[in-house]
Amino acid sequence: MGSQEYNRTLNYQYDTLGNITDKTGVGSMQYGAGNAGPHAVTSINHGATFDYDANDNMLQGKERTIAWTSADQPYLLTKNN
Repeated sequence: MGSQEYNRTLNYQYDTLGNITDKTGVGSMQYGAGNAGPHAVTSINHGATFDYDANDNMLQGKERTIAWTSADQPYLLTKNN
């Protein structure tokens, strides 16, 4: 079995807070909407959105739901269809 060479260039762009705002293969990302903190992704240009509670815990996004304890520990992760 011969070796296969892999050559791909990935490009990233960042905002002044250090958040990735654009990434090859993903697209543009937005941060800080709603209850989300300044470093929490709230949407990606291909339609994925992310929701957070008042403690910046992700509640749902990218086909998954997360439940949290009162101590901010995740206790249930559900993959949505």
